[in-house]
Amino acid sequence: MISGSYFYAIGGFVPPQANAVNLTAALRAVATRDSDGDGLPDWEEALYGTNPHKVDTFGLGMTDGEAVAKGLIVPIAATFASTTPTTIDTNNGQALSSTSPAFAPAQGSITSIFAKDFLAAALSAKAVNGGQPLTKNQTYDIAVGVMQQVVNQMPPFTKYRTLSQISISDSSGPVALRNYVATIQKAFSENTIHENKVAPLYLQEAAKNNDPAALVHIHNISRMYSKAAASLAQISVPKEAAGAHLKLVNAFANMAVVTERMTKLYTDPIVALLAIPEYTKTGLSLESAYADLGRVFSAANVTATPGTPSARIINDAVRAANRQNATTTTTAL
Repeated sequence: MISGSYFYAIGGFVPPQANAVNLTAALRAVATRDSDGDGLPDWEEALYGTNPHKVDTFGLGMTDGEAVAKGLIVPIAATFASTTPTTIDTNNGQALSSTSPAFAPAQGSITSIFAKDFLAAALSAKAVNGGQPLTKNQTYDIAVGVMQQVVNQMPPFTKYRTLSQISISDSSGPVALRNYVATIQKAFSENTIHENKVAPLYLQEAAKNNDPAALVHIHNISRMYSKAAASLAQISVPKEAAGAHLKLVNAFANMAVVTERMTKLYTDPIVALLAIPEYTKTGLSLESAYADLGRVFSAANVTATPGTPSARIINDAVRAANRQNATTTTTAL
């Protein structure tokens, strides 16, 4: 669904679907990435303020993973209340947390919010576990739950456009709608890229294979979404399609934001990690926008010559509406 009509309407290709299996694989690849092999995945290094490219960040004579397991390094979230960096005293066994700007996330950032929520959930799970350290699988499961919680609680994206910023024509009816679809197709064709995979699959490659080129592909996809949103925002829209078109413009703009966050894999892995459930959420909003357009087309009995780009957009929008209607009916039953 997430790699549906909007991908090949824009680029003239059908990439592998970003289904639940692909998304889970991408999530696990990012969550288990350990650049320096110190036993502490990169995203956890961000929680503890350690360097993902240095095995022994603080010169403790052991790996960062071992130091965390021994309680010698505590999460940054535990010391956010203090503005004074903490240093370690190995003689007294005092725990260390780096709040140096090189490693500490900005307070109020997505990373810091995740860090605080993860710490609370991990401490609770550890208490239930009788105080025993959490296994890697337990840590992963907690992280996934906290990720979804943070994404669900995040405020909606800032609207790229409002209804007053959309050009709404006085025309309406089947002819106006067919002309509108032709204009959409033209905007798509002017913003074509030739990537053969969806962003989460490139993210998985970047995480598993240490492949910076994969992040360039994601950046290209993000730019495509951004340019498409800008082009769509300039289109004059028949009045019955105005609401659906506005949703489409904002969904493309939001996809640009989410996919660009995936490119932060090497600099802020938690942002890249959270971008995966965000991608699903935003993909659903894009599907919803197409479904709304499909209902507009169906109500006006709009069709197009089979095999043409316009027909593909119209038919896929109608199919999106039918899928959404079927899901709503099933849920109600």
